[in-house]
Amino acid sequence: MNGRYSVLFAPYETAGQMWNYASGLRSLGVEATTLTYLSHSFEYPTDINLDLSADTWIEKLNSSAKIVKRYPQLYANHDIFHFWAGRSLFPRHADLPLYNLGNKKDRDKLSRQPCKTRVCRKKTKPIRTLDTKRI
Repeated sequence: MNGRYSVLFAPYETAGQMWNYASGLRSLGVEATTLTYLSHSFEYPTDINLDLSADTWIEKLNSSAKIVKRYPQLYANHDIFHFWAGRSLFPRHADLPLYNLGNKKDRDKLSRQPCKTRVCRKKTKPIRTLDTKRI
């Protein structure tokens, strides 16, 4: 990683924003990767598409296995995890405590605040009032 940060944007694409953020960081020399669970209907580009479309419980189990299989590599190769759509890589944000153990940085797109297991779930407030005393 050459002393620089490596960023992972995941798991759902919203209007091409993940790809645009990653492209902008790449142009600045930052290693950035996008990972999506499903292809977007507008076919926005992505680096890793897990294609986790599942209708039956067996397909859902296979989808979970794909995530678990890929997770160690993603965890080892990235320093910053930027999550979109209020989701993380595992259901119920089960992976968030792991980022604190490994001194990794994780972000939730809705709040732009560091995710902590309790904060990121339902208590996150996407719109915060401006502190006028600091201006």
